[in-house]
Amino acid sequence: MRLVARSLADQVRWLRNHPSIVVWVLASDMLPRPELERQYSEQLDATDTTRPSLTACSTRVSEVSGPTGVKMNGPYDWVSPNYWYLDTERGGAYGFNTETGPGPQPPPAASMRRMLPEANWWPPDEMWDYHSGRNEFNTIDRYEAALRARYGDVDDLDAFSQIAQVANYEAMRAMFESFSIRRPQTTGLIQWMLNSAWPELYWQLYDYFLVPNGAFYGARDGSRPVNIAYDYADRGVVIVNETKAPLENVTAQLRVFDLESQLLVEAALTADVAPETVEAALTVPPLGEVAGNAYFVDLRLVSADGEQLASSLYWLSTQPDVPDWDASEWFWTPMAEFADLQGLQSLPETEVEVKHSFAADGSRVDVELHNPGDRIAFFIELAVEQESSGHLAAPILWSDNYVTLMPGESRSVSAEIPAHALAGENPVFRYSGINVQGD
Repeated sequence: MRLVARSLADQVRWLRNHPSIVVWVLASDMLPRPELERQYSEQLDATDTTRPSLTACSTRVSEVSGPTGVKMNGPYDWVSPNYWYLDTERGGAYGFNTETGPGPQPPPAASMRRMLPEANWWPPDEMWDYHSGRNEFNTIDRYEAALRARYGDVDDLDAFSQIAQVANYEAMRAMFESFSIRRPQTTGLIQWMLNSAWPELYWQLYDYFLVPNGAFYGARDGSRPVNIAYDYADRGVVIVNETKAPLENVTAQLRVFDLESQLLVEAALTADVAPETVEAALTVPPLGEVAGNAYFVDLRLVSADGEQLASSLYWLSTQPDVPDWDASEWFWTPMAEFADLQGLQSLPETEVEVKHSFAADGSRVDVELHNPGDRIAFFIELAVEQESSGHLAAPILWSDNYVTLMPGESRSVSAEIPAHALAGENPVFRYSGINVQGD
């Protein structure tokens, strides 16, 4: 125990001047033995009193320091977006969840082709399982079942990967947003995990090849300090201000469209939002048969001088997801009923005007997107490929991706491209969307 306690002290001396260190964690799932915890405490008193210590990352009660005040109750596999808002006993949006995430995040098709032999590209088979996790996570069967039930059948790798990015974004954004808009009953959240150390289908915001998937952008959008978000529990529209400055005279705008891009509902509300505050703004009314099985909710937050501060798009169903709480296991909650979002795969096709330009040295690409038609252009994926290999250039950082354009909307997007991302090849720009023929 003395050796381990001295080791802690050495690590604290090594790292204590780094501003990113928030807390010293003394154990993961289990508590340290009481005598060891006492020795840890003595070492911390001598080396760093500027930060608190966390005795364990799970819900435990130490005889030395009392309750940990955090939880590690999962889930670790796919759960519906409303899970985070409805659950009050497991990993849902309350307290500090030290380790959780909605399970598999299959990467874009280009990465799938690099990680799997061509004979195993489609359909999912034992090679897909090999690139999953271990034990309960040695397959993506649960994820795939939810994907097919909610979004419909897919018949090849490209179709699977394309709709998987929609599902990845939806699942990850809901988790992060729920912990944002449920403040102060939520105090923190850590996603399991950032990325995998080998080509895998599970637990990653970007893959082994450093390519972000839809979950990366869902996490980023769901964590915006100034945001406008949809509450899956009560159909509310919420303004989030996690900054130190007030939001004065901002307007929350709500529009609801059916899958034919027909405007069904429009509303707006102007409000002041204090610093570090969440403000209820509007409510999405029940739509019933008028919306069909699925519909879009387009939310915008606009400043007093007309600047768009945040935008959020949701695809929802008149048939809600219903978790089967009684069948919950430690790593997930199965479903009694699934939402019906299958109409997204048969959206009316539309054309998008796309212009792009590379910097002379290939270090940047600027993209101008415009939707001139009267149809929503849904979930457009932007990519830069290496000209000869066809591999995605990575790592590159897009200012935005998986972009949806409302009728008449334009968007400017850019990406920084480090030289090594191209591996000496010329860059080629590509795009495609759920209902947009790509190039």
